[in-house]
Amino acid sequence: MKNLFLFLLMAAATTIISCKGEQGIPGPAGVAGQDGKDGENGNGNIVSTTFELNYTDWVAVSNYEYKATLMVPILTQDIVDKGLVMVYLKSPYLLGLDNSNWYVLPFTLAREYYTESFAFSTKLNQLTLVDTSNDGVPFKPSGKVRVVAATADGLARNPDLDWTNYEAVKSALGLED
Repeated sequence: MKNLFLFLLMAAATTIISCKGEQGIPGPAGVAGQDGKDGENGNGNIVSTTFELNYTDWVAVSNYEYKATLMVPILTQDIVDKGLVMVYLKSPYLLGLDNSNWYVLPFTLAREYYTESFAFSTKLNQLTLVDTSNDGVPFKPSGKVRVVAATADGLARNPDLDWTNYEAVKSALGLED
């Protein structure tokens, strides 16, 4: 008898649950959300970092040459081998130049009695700045050094970018000073 009662109870519950009633009135319409503007595509194939260069970072190699070595983790082997590394210098101590501008390396300052050249070399995770002067007194500037590194794919994605023009690079990559 207990089994019969449970069977009838389950049958009644199934019938009640599976029945459909009349269609109810529609609910209020939902509020439409704003469609957001798509952001610009990022460029993980180009990375940038800025360092503070101090007078004391320079080490004498000879009477005419000083070097400063910076550890730069963005310089991967792939970038060093197949990509591009650009270095820009902004120093309040570059006499005769506009101290608010970034200057692309390498460059040479021609003075009345001497010339001074700034260049760089790279290897995995490392940037070496070189300051040479034909008067035997390299300047050893302090200031900011901006390193922009692009993979081969990053270069291919920016075929018309003038990498020697810091303002163009800054604008294209959204860099802040």
